[in-house]
Amino acid sequence: YLRYSTYAMLAGDTSILDERVLNGLRETYNSLGVPIGATVQAIQAMKQVTASLVGADAGKEMGVYFDYICSGLGS
Repeated sequence: YLRYSTYAMLAGDTSILDERVLNGLRETYNSLGVPIGATVQAIQAMKQVTASLVGADAGKEMGVYFDYICSGLGS
């Protein structure tokens, strides 16, 4: 998630997240019994850690892409 969130931030575009992360991921996780809620919590934790490492401004910008993934998985 971190790698593709970084790519999306650098491109300023969420389409890579749709193409490489979200398309079919929810269905795959459900079929494998991977809990979506726990996955979303882990991504939110990654968002917090990333923000603490890169600083407030970059963390806020990265947060947009982590939130996008979480929204896509949660829908």
